[in-house]
This record gives sequence, C-alpha cells and structure tokens, in this order.
Amino acid sequence: MISKETVQKAAQKACELSRQTGDESLIVAKVTVNKANNIAIYLDRLTGVTIEDCSSVSKAFETLVDREIEDYSLTVSSLGCN
Repeated sequence: MISKETVQKAAQKACELSRQTGDESLIVAKVTVNKANNIAIYLDRLTGVTIEDCSSVSKAFETLVDREIEDYSLTVSSLGCN
C-alpha cells in the first residue's frame, strides 16, 4: 500500500509542477488513500479550481508515482464549497 505521506508529497510536487507561471494560489487541500490504493487529491483556490487544473495535477502526479511500482487509482477534484 502506498503511504499517505508519499501521496501528500507527490501531490504537492504535482501541484507545483502544474501551476501556471506566477500562480501560487492552487493548493492541495486534502489527500485520502485507502488500503486498495484508491487515491483522492482535493485541490482548492480562492478563485476556484478548473478541470484543467485537475487534469494538470493528475498528469504531473502520474509522472511522479510510477504505476509499475505501485498500482493505484487516482481521482483529482476540487474541494468544493464549504
């Protein structure tokens, strides 16, 4: 099973890699990992999270965590309204 700490670090790095130049406001708000390696990454930003943001973070995450080494299911989503 992939550790939550590993996912958290990779998610933060993926978020950094996917940010547009000068846009520091996109953050990883929450990460969940269960025993079946179902990973959920929730993003947040004051101005809202777009589908493109989720797609970029997903692609960046997949370059950081190799599915050949650790099989997982990945969902990247907006944190939503509080």
